[in-house]
Amino acid sequence: MSNTILDMLFGWEGAPTAWLTFVAAIAGTLIALRTSGRSTYGSTVTLERSRWINSLRENIAGMTSAVSSARAQADIGQYAGAEALERIHRLAGTLMLQLNPNGAIEQNLLKLIQPYIISAANPQGAQQFTDYQNAIFIHSQFLLKEEWEKVKTEASSSLWNWTVGGRRRRRRKREYERYCRTKEAMLHETTGSPSHPPMPVAGTEFIPRG
Repeated sequence: MSNTILDMLFGWEGAPTAWLTFVAAIAGTLIALRTSGRSTYGSTVTLERSRWINSLRENIAGMTSAVSSARAQADIGQYAGAEALERIHRLAGTLMLQLNPNGAIEQNLLKLIQPYIISAANPQGAQQFTDYQNAIFIHSQFLLKEEWEKVKTEASSSLWNWTVGGRRRRRRKREYERYCRTKEAMLHETTGSPSHPPMPVAGTEFIPRG
């Protein structure tokens, strides 16, 4: 009787094994496709993040170099020039657009860019300018380190991410929070105060005064 029912359902006695093999093959193919898709997506994200990190590093270096050059000219009473000012504003704007407004480190960098540029136009603010520039470098180092660690995490296993990677992220966060509480972080300074007026109109910074 059982053989008769089996024959009616599957056509032959070996059909159950054949069906299981077929289902297993389909499931394996779907899993492989999904894994391959995730791997391709992860590789693409990692590649784009690496490119973004390099671009961010170049824009930070470019902006600080341009501002420092204009500052040096202002120190000897020379006008930076429209082309130099345009480059500063372009690099600063590009950098600000690259930064995530919701990220803790990025928020602090966004707070520092404007007063940093303004301090460069103050003939009596040499030390303040240097302090702002050093702070931008250190905040940027924390940001670049964090982003590079994300690249390494994306290329690692989930187990590593939840164990070693998780502990390292928490340690880096504590280190950054400690730095932010120091005077060197320059976060106690605020824009819009008497010492930091609103951003001047483009083309009016670095004009020798007095």
